[in-house]
Amino acid sequence: MNLGSGPHAHGQLLIYHDMFGLYPRFKPRTAKVFANAGEVILNGLTQYVNEVSGKSFPQKENFFTMKDEEYKELMGIPLVCCWSRLPQKESVYLVSARSQELDALND
Repeated sequence: MNLGSGPHAHGQLLIYHDMFGLYPRFKPRTAKVFANAGEVILNGLTQYVNEVSGKSFPQKENFFTMKDEEYKELMGIPLVCCWSRLPQKESVYLVSARSQELDALND
């Protein structure tokens, strides 16, 4: 089994990015585009950008709100900035905690 191994191979392997036209500027010789998902995705992204730019998205049915009391409580929670260095990756993330919970973590 291999890419481009021909009709007499025991199996066929094709990368779905190639099968569905996700990279329209590149199509390997061994690939056949069975559907043009790349065009569908591009059209959807274009429509999204146009609607956001034109302020027709989001509409009221596309978002939710928070009660004023919940918002005030959320804003009272301190944020702790943490930095993590993992193999091959660095990341910065925020963790929220109430003061007493944070103190308990430090003990």
